[in-house]
Amino acid sequence: MGFEKWQNPTLTLPFKRQGEGTFQTISYRDFREVIQATGKRLPSNGADFKARRLDCAVFNALHDIRKQEGFPDYDTVRGLFWEGAEIYPGASVREANHIQICVRNLDCILGYFRPITLSQD
Repeated sequence: MGFEKWQNPTLTLPFKRQGEGTFQTISYRDFREVIQATGKRLPSNGADFKARRLDCAVFNALHDIRKQEGFPDYDTVRGLFWEGAEIYPGASVREANHIQICVRNLDCILGYFRPITLSQD
């Protein structure tokens, strides 16, 4: 499949939305072919972008393909999402831009914090 050119020493999947041949397009193609061969329907993402069933399935397929080809698991996956309306005409910043990080290897979590609730006094 050609995954050797995408080996990443940090074991973080550099998610990006660019062109044919990226991790995601190859995984989607393979996943779609398997689903079609079984006669099932592809999952779909929710209209509000909060239920990302298709995206989840494609990324899981990517990890399965890498494992089958003998590549190490990614510890984390990160992605930047541009969502919502422009905050002003011509802006690159949108109302709901955000970054998502999926930690697949829980050993990478060294700690966490809870935000302190400020009192109204």
